[in-house]
Amino acid sequence: MITLSCLSIIYTWGLVTFTALFWFKIITLGLIFYYIHNVKKDDFYYYKNLGLSKKTLWFSTLTFDFILFLMLIIITLIVR
Repeated sequence: MITLSCLSIIYTWGLVTFTALFWFKIITLGLIFYYIHNVKKDDFYYYKNLGLSKKTLWFSTLTFDFILFLMLIIITLIVR
């Protein structure tokens, strides 16, 4: 939802808003990490049993989300 709202803002206002949206995305990723790391820390047993560490899960998830965000912004600017 955060990525989609950022895409609608950048489609409406253009590249001028990229810096603000970039930092907004970084801050929200940090808040999501903090929330899940502290509140939902006991929900990782399934992945631990599969041999995946929390570090691997977080790195792959956050990297995938950020790369998807950048690719969608580029596509949105090309379409615009």
